Amino acid sequence: MPKPAEWTDDQLREAVARSTSWRSTARALGLAPGSTHRIQRRAREIQIDVAHMRGNPRWSPDRLREAIDASSSWVEVARHMGAARSELERIRGAARRLGLASDHLDDVRAATDPPMPIAPRLSRLPQAAELLASAWFILSGHQVSVPTAPCLFDLIASRGGSHCRVQVKTTTHRDRDGHWIVMISRRPYQRESSGGREPYDPDEIDAFFVMTGSGELFLIPVVAVAGRISIAVDCYRQYSVGAIGDLFRADDVGGARAG
Repeated sequence: MPKPAEWTDDQLREAVARSTSWRSTARALGLAPGSTHRIQRRAREIQIDVAHMRGNPRWSPDRLREAIDASSSWVEVARHMGAARSELERIRGAARRLGLASDHLDDVRAATDPPMPIAPRLSRLPQAAELLASAWFILSGHQVSVPTAPCLFDLIASRGGSHCRVQVKTTTHRDRDGHWIVMISRRPYQRESSGGREPYDPDEIDAFFVMTGSGELFLIPVVAVAGRISIAVDCYRQYSVGAIGDLFRADDVGGARAG
């Protein structure tokens, strides 16, 4: 049996008359946005006039053409269409599909994109960690390889015929005593993200390259922390290899050649 409507035909007529999109019609009837197909079908069945609807996000070709002709930028086009800035790329795509001339319009990116950030943020450290670790190893005279398939190490550092399988870790968390705490464990691939963590198998990786929120760098052999889930990295000072800033203070800068 079809689910009975939570609204009457008269309520639908009134909601359509007061709305300019099917989403706003759904909201006027107290429905979720995903219910638009139901009200559109019923509107066709009882022949409600919807000529004023813009059919978000599907705009009529004539309306889009008129908006483009009357505008000098894509932002103005969106304004003429009654659309949000978040819909600009859809509008541009629709114009391209329809072959509408838009060379006279300003680039949408110049009007909408915020300035490029010029300051690093500590919250982005995990995303930058592998690149920073690779840079450290390369500047230290190693060759760096990155696996193309998922595995337990993030990179392989090679030098003089020896190879080190490295798992890169970061931490921006201190405990009550001010020690940096880093998780040196993993969640098995087959488990939910909320599942328990397991230590790395010492036969699968050789070392952890750890970066702290203060820029300190550690290269800790896996055998030194085997079986552990987390560590206070400050307790492993013997494995400190400097800081991120040291990457730009190489001891042979004076003798290096440009190129």
